[in-house]
Amino acid sequence: MLASLANTGVDDSTPLGTWPIYLRMSSQTLIGNYPDGETYKIPDVREIDYFDGSFAVHEFPRASYGFPQSAGCVEIPPAVDARLWEQVGYGTLVTVAT
Repeated sequence: MLASLANTGVDDSTPLGTWPIYLRMSSQTLIGNYPDGETYKIPDVREIDYFDGSFAVHEFPRASYGFPQSAGCVEIPPAVDARLWEQVGYGTLVTVAT
C-alpha cells in the first residue's frame, strides 16, 4: 500500500468521484487556466495519470502537501509519484473524496 498527502484544486476545482485511469504520460507540458482565469504553462511535468477529462494525478514539487493549492489536478510529491507510477496502470481506479 502507498499513502501520501496530496494537493487538490483551489476553489473546489477537483471533481469528486471515482474514475479509471484512461491515459498515462511519462512527461508533458501542462497548459491551462487556473480557476481565477490566469493561464499556466508548466513544462516537463512527470508521470501523469489522467482520470477525468483533463484532471490527473501527477508529481509536482511543492513546499507542503495536504490542502487545496493546484489548478484542479491531484498533486503528489515527486518521490511518491515515482513509486505510484510503477504500481498503477490503465484502468486503475482513482477516487477523489473529501
